[in-house]
This record gives sequence, structure tokens and C-alpha cells, in this order.
Amino acid sequence: MRALVTGSGGFVGKHLVPALKQAGHQVIEAVRAEHEGSDKLNAKIVPVGDIGPDTDWRDALMGIDAVVHLAGRAHVMDETEADPEAAYKNINVDGTRRLAEQAVKSGVKRLIFLSSIKVNGEVTTERPFRPEDEAAPQDAYARSKLAAEESLRTNYSGRLFVLRLPLVYGPGVRGNFQRLEKLVRAGIPLPFGNIVNKRDLISTVNLCDVVGKCLDPEATPGTYLISDNETVSTAELCERIASALGRRSRRLPIPG
Repeated sequence: MRALVTGSGGFVGKHLVPALKQAGHQVIEAVRAEHEGSDKLNAKIVPVGDIGPDTDWRDALMGIDAVVHLAGRAHVMDETEADPEAAYKNINVDGTRRLAEQAVKSGVKRLIFLSSIKVNGEVTTERPFRPEDEAAPQDAYARSKLAAEESLRTNYSGRLFVLRLPLVYGPGVRGNFQRLEKLVRAGIPLPFGNIVNKRDLISTVNLCDVVGKCLDPEATPGTYLISDNETVSTAELCERIASALGRRSRRLPIPG
């Protein structure tokens, strides 16, 4: 299948592009600038500039069978924008709507959108989130992802796959997972000894496998909550990171 991957130079994209190629797909990378591709020596790269309501995707969409839409404004821990809602909307909502509209005009039959479990909310108590649960986004990022999903359902008429992701980990991971890894590596005692929370994660290997399954001609479109199918507590995660690093996990029994 001839697949366009947006945001291929990001953390997930750098794992997904080679995985799709290995599976026999022809991959075209839509990037902001030519130097941002995941594989500059062995890929067709189409620069599209900044993503927003006026992005011209037509060259990138020419002859494409499926789009895997990774690109977007990611969750920002230390926000610097004066109006975060507007910043997320411009890229994640308006930019996605523009892609969908032009994909329809270009005859693209399949679109895979990587969303976030934060669309469902921040906390569960009695059971995990389910796809049919009412959405409950709590911040600007999550609201933009939900709005992007709704825009796709309105503006894209092909086979639509929405994948709501938990935290993604793997080689090259950044963000909170990288911060936790650095703390464990440093041997700093961490206050997680009494934490018995359970949360889902997904590895880049499993995520790439799911995207590959969505490209199967027989795959059923829909909204999917995907994970490694194994919940872990923060304390267990620290223990596993420490074991992988050959370090001792030091966790203090501090109340939540």
C-alpha cells in the first residue's frame, strides 16, 4: 500500500516508517521541512510547511492509498503560549480538517489518526476507559484531539481509524518517561512505594503493529483504545526500569 505518514520525523514516526517499509508498504513522508524526515537517505519526502488551516497537502497526497496522521502539537508540560487553546486548535483541529478535506478530493480511501487516551479523561476508578465512554477531556491538548476526531468524522468519507494512545515508550522516548528513567538511573529514592495505581502503556513495537493492522484491506474502521494489554503501577514501572538498567530501585513508602 502507498501510505503517507505525517510527522514522520517525530518519536513515533521514526519507528513507524521503517516498520511500514519492512512490511512492504511504500512510504511517503510529509514533513514541515526537508531535513525533518525520519530516513533522509531512503524515503520520498514531501515538505508541506507548517500545519494549519491553509496547509497545501495536494502534492503529498498524490497517488496515496492511506494516510497515517501523526503530526500535531503535542502535550506541553511547560506551556509558553499565551493562548494554548488557539495554538492547539490551529494545528491539531484546523490542520487535521484541512488534511481530511484534501484527502477526500485526492481519492484517499483510508485515514489512520493517532489520538490520545486523554480524550476520555485523566482518572479511572472502577474500570478502565472504554471506546464508548463519553469523552471527558480536561486540558487544551485533549480537547483539541477530541475536536480533531469529530472533525474527521464529519469531513472524511473514507475508512477512518482513530487510535487513542496511552503513554508511548521505546528507544528515543522523551517527556515524563525519560525523566523517570533518569531519576531511576541516578539512584534517587522515589516516593512511590505505596502507589498501587494501574495504567496502560504501549511500546513503539506494538503501536507500529496496530497501525500495520489498520492498513490491512480487511480491517474494520472505528475508534480503538490500544495498549500493551498489561497494566502496571508506577512502582512496578520503576522496578522494571531499574532492572533493565542493572540498578537497584529505591522507593520510599510515602502516602499518596
